[in-house]
Amino acid sequence: MLFKPWKIKFIAEHPDIELQTRRVIRSLSENPDDFLFQQIITPVTGKYQGRSIAQFQIVSLHEPLDILVPYQVGEVVYIKEAWRYIKDFEGGGIPRLGITFGKAVEWKLDNPNQDGKWLSPLFMPEWAARYFLQITKVQAGRVQEITEEDAKAEGAITCEHQAYTDHRHHFMVLWNSINPKYPWESNPWVWVYTLKQ
Repeated sequence: MLFKPWKIKFIAEHPDIELQTRRVIRSLSENPDDFLFQQIITPVTGKYQGRSIAQFQIVSLHEPLDILVPYQVGEVVYIKEAWRYIKDFEGGGIPRLGITFGKAVEWKLDNPNQDGKWLSPLFMPEWAARYFLQITKVQAGRVQEITEEDAKAEGAITCEHQAYTDHRHHFMVLWNSINPKYPWESNPWVWVYTLKQ
């Protein structure tokens, strides 16, 4: 799962709190007012047996629309971040995964001013990750439904931006900087994931 560096730092500095992240549901967010959220179900039979599905209604057609939830409750995800191998390192590995290799890994967040080439977080393999999160709850909603407490769980308090009167407003500014195609004002549909380390 990809996060901005400030969010990774927030996660690392708050290992004991329940976290949240919101991810745009792109298929619904071009015209978000055309849909109503019904519920999330987990079918016991059929194509999506054991996987959560969000049920929506297409307002104009009064038709149902089911969307598979990308990350499932109980699933463990790893945080992808900029990284690279440490040159000339002998030995090493990740014992908990049973992996040994001749190079060690370092992360850009720990050495932001260090010269050299960093590998993209998009291509970070699981064995190179240092942070793992378990999905404890999944919900669907509109981004503007976020509460003050939710904004704190999103990490809106840790960024080095201007001072804001509340965490929700700070989250709005962060949201717009990360999601220019789906700005706060358009109130897109989002997956709301609750996570713990």
